Amino acid sequence: MNQVPYGNRAFGVEAAAQTYYSKHARDLTLAESALIAGLPQAPSAYDPFVHPEAALSRRDDVLEAMLTNGDIGPRAYVRAVRQKLRLRRDEIYTRVREPFSFGYVRDLLVKRYGEPVVRSGGLKVYTTIDPRYQRLATRAIEKNLERGNDPASALVSVDPASGAIRAMTAVEPGRSGLQFNLAAQGRRQAGSAFKTFVVTEAIKEGVNPYTIRYTSAPFTWQPDPPSHPWKVRTFDGSYHGVSTIVQATLRSDNTVYARLTLDLGPEKVTAAARELGVQTELKPVASVGLGSNAVSVLEMASAYATLASGGIRCDPTAIRRVTLPGGKATRPGATRGRSASSRTAWPTR
Repeated sequence: MNQVPYGNRAFGVEAAAQTYYSKHARDLTLAESALIAGLPQAPSAYDPFVHPEAALSRRDDVLEAMLTNGDIGPRAYVRAVRQKLRLRRDEIYTRVREPFSFGYVRDLLVKRYGEPVVRSGGLKVYTTIDPRYQRLATRAIEKNLERGNDPASALVSVDPASGAIRAMTAVEPGRSGLQFNLAAQGRRQAGSAFKTFVVTEAIKEGVNPYTIRYTSAPFTWQPDPPSHPWKVRTFDGSYHGVSTIVQATLRSDNTVYARLTLDLGPEKVTAAARELGVQTELKPVASVGLGSNAVSVLEMASAYATLASGGIRCDPTAIRRVTLPGGKATRPGATRGRSASSRTAWPTR
Protein backbone atom coordinates (compact mmCIF):
# COMPACT_ATOMS: atom_id res chain seq x y z
CA MET A 1 0.00 0.00 0.00
CA ASN A 2 2.79 2.43 0.80
CA GLN A 3 5.07 1.56 -2.11
CA VAL A 4 3.14 0.80 -5.28
CA PRO A 5 2.37 3.49 -7.89
CA TYR A 6 -1.07 5.05 -7.98
CA GLY A 7 -0.49 7.22 -11.02
CA ASN A 8 0.40 10.90 -11.42
CA ARG A 9 3.73 10.36 -9.61
CA ALA A 10 1.98 9.22 -6.44
CA PHE A 11 3.56 6.25 -4.68
CA GLY A 12 1.63 4.93 -1.69
CA VAL A 13 -1.90 5.61 -0.45
CA GLU A 14 -1.00 8.80 1.42
CA ALA A 15 0.52 10.32 -1.71
CA ALA A 16 -2.49 9.18 -3.73
CA ALA A 17 -4.91 10.74 -1.24
CA GLN A 18 -3.05 14.03 -1.47
CA THR A 19 -2.81 13.86 -5.27
CA TYR A 20 -6.45 13.12 -6.03
CA TYR A 21 -8.32 14.57 -3.05
CA SER A 22 -5.92 16.99 -1.32
CA LYS A 23 -6.43 15.27 2.02
CA HIS A 24 -4.76 12.68 4.22
CA ALA A 25 -5.53 9.01 3.62
CA ARG A 26 -7.11 8.71 7.06
CA ASP A 27 -9.71 11.33 6.03
CA LEU A 28 -10.87 9.61 2.83
CA THR A 29 -14.50 8.57 2.47
CA LEU A 30 -15.46 5.02 1.51
CA ALA A 31 -16.00 6.00 -2.14
CA GLU A 32 -12.69 7.87 -2.29
CA SER A 33 -10.83 4.98 -0.68
CA ALA A 34 -12.34 2.52 -3.15
CA LEU A 35 -11.25 4.63 -6.11
CA ILE A 36 -7.67 4.77 -4.85
CA ALA A 37 -7.67 1.08 -4.01
CA GLY A 38 -8.55 0.29 -7.62
CA LEU A 39 -5.78 2.32 -9.21
CA PRO A 40 -2.65 0.11 -8.83
CA GLN A 41 -3.96 -2.50 -11.27
CA ALA A 42 -3.63 0.01 -14.13
CA PRO A 43 -2.89 3.57 -12.94
CA SER A 44 -2.87 5.02 -16.46
CA ALA A 45 -6.02 3.30 -17.68
CA TYR A 46 -7.95 4.27 -14.53
CA ASP A 47 -6.50 7.76 -14.15
CA PRO A 48 -9.53 9.73 -12.88
CA PHE A 49 -8.18 13.00 -14.30
CA VAL A 50 -7.93 11.54 -17.80
CA HIS A 51 -10.46 8.66 -17.81
CA PRO A 52 -13.16 9.56 -15.24
CA GLU A 53 -15.69 6.99 -16.50
CA ALA A 54 -13.18 4.16 -16.36
CA ALA A 55 -12.13 5.29 -12.88
CA LEU A 56 -15.74 5.29 -11.70
CA SER A 57 -16.34 1.83 -13.14
CA ARG A 58 -13.22 0.50 -11.45
CA ARG A 59 -14.23 2.12 -8.14
CA ASP A 60 -17.65 0.50 -8.30
CA ASP A 61 -15.99 -2.89 -8.96
CA VAL A 62 -14.00 -2.44 -5.75
CA LEU A 63 -17.12 -1.47 -3.81
CA GLU A 64 -19.00 -4.49 -5.17
CA ALA A 65 -16.15 -6.77 -4.12
CA MET A 66 -16.25 -5.25 -0.63
CA LEU A 67 -19.99 -5.85 -0.46
CA THR A 68 -19.60 -9.45 -1.63
CA ASN A 69 -16.90 -10.09 0.98
CA GLY A 70 -19.01 -8.60 3.74
CA ASP A 71 -16.60 -5.70 4.36
CA ILE A 72 -19.42 -3.15 3.90
CA GLY A 73 -23.21 -3.34 4.15
CA PRO A 74 -25.81 -2.70 1.41
CA ARG A 75 -26.59 0.83 2.61
CA ALA A 76 -22.94 1.90 2.63
CA TYR A 77 -22.51 0.36 -0.79
CA VAL A 78 -25.50 2.24 -2.28
CA ARG A 79 -24.38 5.57 -0.80
CA ALA A 80 -20.84 5.10 -2.10
CA VAL A 81 -21.72 4.15 -5.70
CA ARG A 82 -24.05 7.16 -5.94
CA GLN A 83 -21.22 9.56 -5.20
CA LYS A 84 -19.51 11.42 -8.00
CA LEU A 85 -15.72 11.57 -8.27
CA ARG A 86 -15.38 14.92 -6.47
CA LEU A 87 -11.70 15.12 -7.31
CA ARG A 88 -9.54 17.88 -5.87
CA ARG A 89 -6.20 17.88 -7.63
CA ASP A 90 -3.12 18.69 -5.58
CA GLU A 91 0.30 19.27 -7.15
CA ILE A 92 2.26 18.45 -4.00
CA TYR A 93 3.84 15.42 -5.69
CA THR A 94 4.25 16.93 -9.15
CA ARG A 95 5.84 20.27 -8.29
CA VAL A 96 9.56 20.19 -7.52
CA ARG A 97 10.51 23.27 -5.50
CA GLU A 98 14.27 22.75 -5.71
CA PRO A 99 14.91 21.04 -9.07
CA PHE A 100 18.73 21.12 -8.94
CA SER A 101 19.17 19.58 -5.51
CA PHE A 102 16.26 17.22 -6.19
CA GLY A 103 17.82 15.94 -9.40
CA TYR A 104 21.24 15.64 -7.77
CA VAL A 105 19.82 13.59 -4.88
CA ARG A 106 17.87 11.39 -7.27
CA ASP A 107 21.04 10.65 -9.25
CA LEU A 108 22.81 9.69 -6.01
CA LEU A 109 19.96 7.35 -5.10
CA VAL A 110 20.02 5.68 -8.51
CA LYS A 111 23.78 5.20 -8.26
CA ARG A 112 23.44 3.69 -4.77
CA TYR A 113 20.26 1.60 -5.06
CA GLY A 114 19.59 1.27 -8.79
CA GLU A 115 16.93 2.72 -11.07
CA PRO A 116 14.25 0.05 -10.35
CA VAL A 117 14.34 0.67 -6.59
CA VAL A 118 14.13 4.44 -6.99
CA ARG A 119 11.34 4.26 -9.56
CA SER A 120 9.26 1.84 -7.50
CA GLY A 121 9.06 4.37 -4.66
CA GLY A 122 8.64 3.81 -0.96
CA LEU A 123 11.97 5.44 -0.04
CA LYS A 124 12.10 8.07 2.67
CA VAL A 125 15.03 10.32 1.92
CA TYR A 126 16.39 12.84 4.41
CA THR A 127 18.66 15.38 2.75
CA THR A 128 21.26 17.84 4.02
CA ILE A 129 19.74 20.70 2.01
CA ASP A 130 18.55 23.62 4.14
CA PRO A 131 15.57 25.41 2.51
CA ARG A 132 16.53 28.68 4.19
CA TYR A 133 20.05 28.51 2.76
CA GLN A 134 18.54 27.70 -0.62
CA ARG A 135 16.48 30.87 -0.54
CA LEU A 136 19.45 32.94 0.61
CA ALA A 137 21.67 31.46 -2.11
CA THR A 138 19.17 32.25 -4.85
CA ARG A 139 18.65 35.74 -3.46
CA ALA A 140 22.41 36.36 -3.40
CA ILE A 141 22.73 35.44 -7.08
CA GLU A 142 19.72 37.49 -8.17
CA LYS A 143 20.97 40.49 -6.19
CA ASN A 144 24.24 40.54 -8.13
CA LEU A 145 22.88 39.47 -11.52
CA GLU A 146 20.00 41.83 -12.12
CA ARG A 147 20.13 42.31 -15.89
CA GLY A 148 18.46 39.93 -18.28
CA ASN A 149 21.66 39.48 -20.28
CA ASP A 150 23.81 38.60 -17.26
CA PRO A 151 25.46 35.17 -17.36
CA ALA A 152 24.04 32.13 -15.64
CA SER A 153 25.43 31.54 -12.18
CA ALA A 154 25.47 28.73 -9.62
CA LEU A 155 26.15 28.58 -5.89
CA VAL A 156 26.97 25.62 -3.64
CA SER A 157 27.43 25.75 0.12
CA VAL A 158 29.26 22.86 1.84
CA ASP A 159 29.67 22.29 5.57
CA PRO A 160 33.44 21.84 6.09
CA ALA A 161 32.95 19.65 9.18
CA SER A 162 30.85 16.99 7.45
CA GLY A 163 30.78 17.61 3.70
CA ALA A 164 27.02 18.17 3.90
CA ILE A 165 25.68 20.22 1.00
CA ARG A 166 23.55 22.92 2.59
CA ALA A 167 22.57 24.74 -0.59
CA MET A 168 22.76 24.05 -4.32
CA THR A 169 21.10 26.41 -6.73
CA ALA A 170 21.53 28.08 -10.11
CA VAL A 171 20.00 31.10 -11.80
CA GLU A 172 19.95 32.10 -15.46
CA PRO A 173 18.88 35.76 -15.65
CA GLY A 174 16.16 36.51 -18.11
CA ARG A 175 15.05 32.89 -18.32
CA SER A 176 13.14 30.44 -16.17
CA GLY A 177 12.98 26.68 -16.05
CA LEU A 178 16.72 26.04 -16.35
CA GLN A 179 16.97 22.25 -16.74
CA PHE A 180 20.73 21.80 -16.66
CA ASN A 181 22.23 21.53 -13.16
CA LEU A 182 24.95 24.12 -13.59
CA ALA A 183 26.11 23.68 -9.99
CA ALA A 184 26.96 19.98 -10.19
CA GLN A 185 27.08 19.12 -13.89
CA GLY A 186 28.38 22.34 -15.43
CA ARG A 187 32.09 22.74 -16.06
CA ARG A 188 33.64 26.19 -16.38
CA GLN A 189 37.16 27.54 -16.08
CA ALA A 190 37.77 28.32 -12.42
CA GLY A 191 40.00 31.31 -13.13
CA SER A 192 41.74 32.94 -10.18
CA ALA A 193 39.83 30.80 -7.68
CA PHE A 194 42.30 28.05 -8.62
CA LYS A 195 45.25 30.10 -7.34
CA THR A 196 44.33 28.99 -3.82
CA PHE A 197 45.46 25.48 -4.69
CA VAL A 198 48.79 26.80 -5.98
CA VAL A 199 49.61 28.67 -2.78
CA THR A 200 48.42 25.69 -0.71
CA GLU A 201 50.82 23.39 -2.52
CA ALA A 202 53.57 26.00 -2.11
CA ILE A 203 53.08 26.14 1.66
CA LYS A 204 53.02 22.36 1.75
CA GLU A 205 56.39 22.36 -0.01
CA GLY A 206 57.82 24.67 2.64
CA VAL A 207 57.45 27.98 0.82
CA ASN A 208 56.82 30.96 3.11
CA PRO A 209 54.40 33.24 1.23
CA TYR A 210 55.35 36.21 3.43
CA THR A 211 59.05 36.12 2.55
CA ILE A 212 59.42 34.44 -0.84
CA ARG A 213 59.35 37.00 -3.65
CA TYR A 214 58.62 36.88 -7.35
CA THR A 215 58.71 39.50 -10.07
CA SER A 216 55.40 40.98 -11.11
CA ALA A 217 55.97 41.69 -14.80
CA PRO A 218 54.82 40.40 -18.21
CA PHE A 219 56.66 37.34 -19.43
CA THR A 220 56.50 34.75 -22.17
CA TRP A 221 56.97 31.05 -21.55
CA GLN A 222 58.01 28.79 -24.42
CA PRO A 223 59.59 25.49 -23.30
CA ASP A 224 60.79 24.64 -26.81
CA PRO A 225 60.85 26.42 -30.19
CA PRO A 226 58.05 24.36 -31.86
CA SER A 227 55.59 25.04 -29.00
CA HIS A 228 53.21 27.98 -29.04
CA PRO A 229 54.46 30.78 -26.74
CA TRP A 230 52.39 31.49 -23.64
CA LYS A 231 52.23 35.20 -22.90
CA VAL A 232 51.20 36.01 -19.36
CA ARG A 233 49.71 39.37 -18.38
CA THR A 234 47.72 40.73 -15.46
CA PHE A 235 44.02 41.39 -15.92
CA ASP A 236 44.29 45.19 -15.55
CA GLY A 237 47.74 45.58 -17.08
CA SER A 238 49.36 46.83 -13.88
CA TYR A 239 52.65 45.41 -12.53
CA HIS A 240 54.46 45.93 -9.24
CA GLY A 241 57.96 44.56 -9.61
CA VAL A 242 59.33 42.35 -6.86
CA SER A 243 56.44 41.14 -4.69
CA THR A 244 55.86 38.58 -1.97
CA ILE A 245 53.39 35.79 -2.70
CA VAL A 246 51.02 37.34 -0.15
CA GLN A 247 51.07 40.68 -1.97
CA ALA A 248 50.58 38.93 -5.31
CA THR A 249 47.67 36.96 -3.86
CA LEU A 250 45.92 40.10 -2.68
CA ARG A 251 46.28 41.52 -6.21
CA SER A 252 45.54 38.17 -7.88
CA ASP A 253 48.66 38.69 -9.95
CA ASN A 254 48.67 36.28 -12.90
CA THR A 255 52.36 36.76 -13.68
CA VAL A 256 53.52 35.83 -10.17
CA TYR A 257 51.23 32.82 -9.99
CA ALA A 258 52.26 31.61 -13.42
CA ARG A 259 55.91 31.65 -12.32
CA LEU A 260 55.05 29.98 -9.00
CA THR A 261 53.09 27.24 -10.80
CA LEU A 262 56.01 26.52 -13.11
CA ASP A 263 58.44 26.37 -10.19
CA LEU A 264 56.23 23.97 -8.23
CA GLY A 265 55.34 21.95 -11.32
CA PRO A 266 51.85 21.83 -12.89
CA GLU A 267 51.60 18.13 -11.94
CA LYS A 268 51.90 18.99 -8.25
CA VAL A 269 49.26 21.69 -8.53
CA THR A 270 46.78 19.32 -10.18
CA ALA A 271 47.57 16.66 -7.55
CA ALA A 272 46.89 19.17 -4.79
CA ALA A 273 43.53 20.09 -6.32
CA ARG A 274 42.54 16.43 -6.57
CA GLU A 275 43.50 15.72 -2.97
CA LEU A 276 41.50 18.71 -1.81
CA GLY A 277 38.36 17.51 -3.59
CA VAL A 278 38.39 18.36 -7.33
CA GLN A 279 37.26 15.18 -9.07
CA THR A 280 37.39 16.30 -12.71
CA GLU A 281 40.43 15.07 -14.60
CA LEU A 282 42.81 18.00 -14.79
CA LYS A 283 45.42 18.66 -17.46
CA PRO A 284 48.78 19.59 -15.87
CA VAL A 285 49.44 22.43 -18.29
CA ALA A 286 51.47 25.51 -17.45
CA SER A 287 48.33 27.63 -17.06
CA VAL A 288 46.64 25.25 -14.61
CA GLY A 289 47.42 27.58 -11.69
CA LEU A 290 45.44 30.36 -13.36
CA GLY A 291 42.34 28.16 -13.57
CA SER A 292 42.48 27.12 -17.23
CA ASN A 293 40.86 23.73 -16.50
CA ALA A 294 37.06 23.47 -16.46
CA VAL A 295 35.63 22.28 -13.14
CA SER A 296 32.25 22.36 -11.39
CA VAL A 297 31.04 24.74 -8.70
CA LEU A 298 30.39 21.75 -6.43
CA GLU A 299 33.99 20.58 -6.77
CA MET A 300 35.37 24.01 -5.95
CA ALA A 301 33.11 24.33 -2.92
CA SER A 302 34.22 20.91 -1.71
CA ALA A 303 37.91 21.74 -2.18
CA TYR A 304 37.60 25.04 -0.32
CA ALA A 305 35.72 23.25 2.47
CA THR A 306 38.74 20.97 2.89
CA LEU A 307 40.90 24.01 3.55
CA ALA A 308 38.31 25.41 5.95
CA SER A 309 38.34 22.14 7.92
CA GLY A 310 42.11 22.29 8.41
CA GLY A 311 42.96 19.80 5.69
CA ILE A 312 40.46 17.04 6.52
CA ARG A 313 38.45 16.23 3.41
CA CYS A 314 34.84 15.10 3.61
CA ASP A 315 33.35 14.06 0.29
CA PRO A 316 30.28 16.21 -0.43
CA THR A 317 26.93 14.57 0.21
CA ALA A 318 23.31 15.65 -0.03
CA ILE A 319 21.78 12.66 1.79
CA ARG A 320 21.70 12.19 5.56
CA ARG A 321 19.62 9.05 5.76
CA VAL A 322 17.46 6.77 3.61
CA THR A 323 14.74 4.50 4.93
CA LEU A 324 14.01 1.61 2.58
CA PRO A 325 10.47 0.27 2.01
CA GLY A 326 11.04 -2.51 4.54
CA GLY A 327 11.94 0.00 7.23
CA LYS A 328 15.71 -0.54 7.15
CA ALA A 329 17.63 2.71 7.51
CA THR A 330 20.88 3.30 5.65
CA ARG A 331 23.34 6.18 5.59
CA PRO A 332 24.84 6.48 2.09
CA GLY A 333 26.66 9.62 3.12
CA ALA A 334 30.07 11.11 2.55
CA THR A 335 33.44 9.64 3.40
CA ARG A 336 34.48 11.53 6.51
CA GLY A 337 37.63 12.29 8.42
CA ARG A 338 40.04 11.54 5.59
CA SER A 339 43.26 13.49 5.38
CA ALA A 340 43.60 15.30 2.08
CA SER A 341 47.13 14.05 1.73
CA SER A 342 48.68 10.67 2.46
CA ARG A 343 52.17 12.16 2.46
CA THR A 344 52.04 15.06 4.89
CA ALA A 345 49.45 16.93 6.88
CA TRP A 346 48.04 19.94 5.09
CA PRO A 347 48.74 23.28 6.74
CA THR A 348 45.94 24.52 8.97
CA ARG A 349 46.99 28.17 8.97
